[in-house]
Amino acid sequence: MKNLALPSGICYNQGMNLEWVRIDETLEMAKYPVTNAEYAEWLASLPPDEAERFYSPLMEEHFFGGIRHDFSVKPGYERLPVVFVSWFDAQTFAAAHGCRLPDAVEWRKAAAWNAKLRKFARYATGFDETPSRQEVNCYDALAGWALPPPHIAAVDWYRPSGPCG
Repeated sequence: MKNLALPSGICYNQGMNLEWVRIDETLEMAKYPVTNAEYAEWLASLPPDEAERFYSPLMEEHFFGGIRHDFSVKPGYERLPVVFVSWFDAQTFAAAHGCRLPDAVEWRKAAAWNAKLRKFARYATGFDETPSRQEVNCYDALAGWALPPPHIAAVDWYRPSGPCG
């Protein structure tokens, strides 16, 4: 997994309590989401009964899913982000790799904080302009999906954005 530094400093928390928040340490955050290939490799490394706790049948049955029940990856799904993983399962995966999940302020800062302007961008692309279909994966009632089936972009599909790229 490629990591990027999330610089320390003050940012505005636009959550429930609109307030300035200081992140006192430089944090590392994965540049890309966990892929099906990475998650399947981890599942295969676990004892079978333990791996079953972190596997959902939807990973194979649903067309968004990319991991078979034998923990092999469906062809073409290797670089797609893993789906049907609970927050608790993601937390366990992260801990097994010496990491943790970011909290809400860290996540928001990584996605959209503009340190030069000292403000959040309107969108998680890092910009205030409405994103185009080339910048975000979305569904439009008139135009349909931005991407062909399975409608999920590879982890490095979109251009870098936000303060961490």
